[in-house]
Amino acid sequence: MIKRLLSKKLVSKRGFSLAELMIVLVIMTVISLAISIGITSAAKSYRDIRASTESSVLCSMLATELSDTLRYATDIQATGAKDAVFTHRRYGIGVSVTSTANGRVFVGAEPVLSEGSYTQLHATAKVTYNGKVFNVQITVYDYDGTTKINEQSLTIAPLSA
Repeated sequence: MIKRLLSKKLVSKRGFSLAELMIVLVIMTVISLAISIGITSAAKSYRDIRASTESSVLCSMLATELSDTLRYATDIQATGAKDAVFTHRRYGIGVSVTSTANGRVFVGAEPVLSEGSYTQLHATAKVTYNGKVFNVQITVYDYDGTTKINEQSLTIAPLSA
């Protein structure tokens, strides 16, 4: 019976009614909306996971490089806010760890990591010295430079102390 109705409809020259076309349009609109919401959600999740992963890698690389640098610091002095000023064989005399406005970390005039290491992320590093050990606070921010993604604290004892 259904086969006969379907074949009759297909053979007919009349076509589809307006109601049938409207139902098909509504169904297609709902499916398109669901797909676009799914794609938008997946893209946002991807950006968030990527930023989190890249911030972990950046934080780890900064921690390693600063740890290696500060371990071999000599002539260490704590200035006003207990920021550390030190001498290092590679970086020179009277250098300190600073963070620039565009989210890059420097020791003296040299960057700790290459520009490509940041992948649009921003990082700050605050180094203080209490007379025995360096306390390092590394913070990584999202692409906008305001949303904190990752944070790491280190305590590093210099070999010269």
